[in-house]
Amino acid sequence: MKKLLGAVGVTLLLTMTAACSDDKHDETAAEVTYDNAPDDGVYRDLKGNPVDRSNADNAGVSPAEMNQVTETGERFAIPSLKLNVKLGSVTSFNGVIEPLNYTDAFVVSDYSDGYSNPEDGSVTVVAHALDRGGYAPGNYVFNTETHKSLVEDGQIVAAGPGIFKITEQRTVKKADMPGQASIWNNQPRTLHFITCVPNSDENFVITAERV
Repeated sequence: MKKLLGAVGVTLLLTMTAACSDDKHDETAAEVTYDNAPDDGVYRDLKGNPVDRSNADNAGVSPAEMNQVTETGERFAIPSLKLNVKLGSVTSFNGVIEPLNYTDAFVVSDYSDGYSNPEDGSVTVVAHALDRGGYAPGNYVFNTETHKSLVEDGQIVAAGPGIFKITEQRTVKKADMPGQASIWNNQPRTLHFITCVPNSDENFVITAERV
């Protein structure tokens, strides 16, 4: 039997109040179908391998509590890295952003006022990365063995209808994430893609500008 893969969450301990924003696909509450946990309780990565969530920061929270939706018809891609996955949506929950899925990227709806109209603010997208041979969207942009970035400034990122060019990349300690004004200040025409750094207390943040 394959050993379960170590899961490391995208945990952003937010101390500010989330700004309200419209759902990015304009569904009414009755039309939204939130994700369910797998029937067998086992989450899987992009290679179909099981993921061990025992050390996840929000392991007891359901996808519905995160307002998680994956079937939106949108995609998230960095073509030069061959990253192309479904783009769902999720909201913060009790100050934590923790998508319960290891195959997709997620727009954080309460921090993405600029998704439909780039002049309204920024777009924040999150995804997991995995260690011990696991493969999630974040593994396309960060080498978990060498702890080195795999992206280059100038590469193109597609997030739903928006096309962006990478301008900056950096690691940020999770404890310092709430104070990162450059991420949370809702700058128009800006994308932030955030993933975790396995076996570390850091997140990896990619910033890109709309083109």
